[in-house]
Amino acid sequence: MSFDTNKLLEQLTAVEYAAQDLLEERQNIVALDRTRNHTREARTALKHIVSDRESLANHGSKTWMCFGNTFIKMKNDTALELLNESHLKLDREIEKSRNGLRDKLNNVRELEGNSHAAGFNLKALSPDEQKALNRLL
Repeated sequence: MSFDTNKLLEQLTAVEYAAQDLLEERQNIVALDRTRNHTREARTALKHIVSDRESLANHGSKTWMCFGNTFIKMKNDTALELLNESHLKLDREIEKSRNGLRDKLNNVRELEGNSHAAGFNLKALSPDEQKALNRLL
């Protein structure tokens, strides 16, 4: 093979590895989001159970929680607190993965010889920035 063919093959290989990494990151985000939705559903169901039991004046009741292959019986308040912490942790992980996804997409586009995707690096306004903007308008 000539030098140009080897160089082209190396470039195409680099693009394929970068694209595979990008696809794996997207699949990771989907899996994390699915887990977050299950956690949200569990929180909602537990809140309904707690509110129903409180109306019957049954305080301090317990519920079963699954951790891997183990079921543990714990107080509803503790279980709800664990689910809230898990939900916040998953939110942070998803946001971190989405930010990494932008960098990986830009890397693939650079390897392909394209420019960065216009508008892809935009970020939403924070609540404080939205309030400041609303005051100005």
